[in-house]
Amino acid sequence: LPGKYTVCFRQIVDQGQFPARVAVTKKTLAHKPKNSNTVLKQFQNYAQLIYAQYDAKTFEFGDLNSDATFMGQSAFEISYLAYSGSIEVEGYMICCAVDSDLYVFHFCAPRNDFEALTPTMTRMRDSMAVVQ
Repeated sequence: LPGKYTVCFRQIVDQGQFPARVAVTKKTLAHKPKNSNTVLKQFQNYAQLIYAQYDAKTFEFGDLNSDATFMGQSAFEISYLAYSGSIEVEGYMICCAVDSDLYVFHFCAPRNDFEALTPTMTRMRDSMAVVQ
C-alpha cells in the first residue's frame, strides 16, 4: 500500500480479521535535527496518529526506550496495546534521524499473532538501511 511518505505491507486476511502490518515512513525535515528532542517530538506526533486509529479507552503505550538503535543511529522505540473493534492489537514503533530525514518503522498485529511474527518483524527492521 504506497502512500505519500509511507509504504505499508499488509497481510491478506479474511474480512473481519485484523491484518498484521509493517509500515515504513520517511519524513524530510527542514534541517538536520540539532538534538534528540527534535526526533522525539516528531516520533510523539507519529505515535499520536497511531493512537487516533484505535479506541482511546483501551489504548496503552508501553515504556519509551530512548537507548535504542535503528539503522545505525540512536533511536526511540515504544510498544502499545489497543483494540480495533473486538480484536486486541499489539504494536511496535521505532524512529531515528539520518541527516535531515526521519524514519519510522511501525509493526502491528493481533496480539495472539504478535509473538510468532516478531522474528520476521525483527529481521525486517534490522535489515533497513538508507541506499544512496
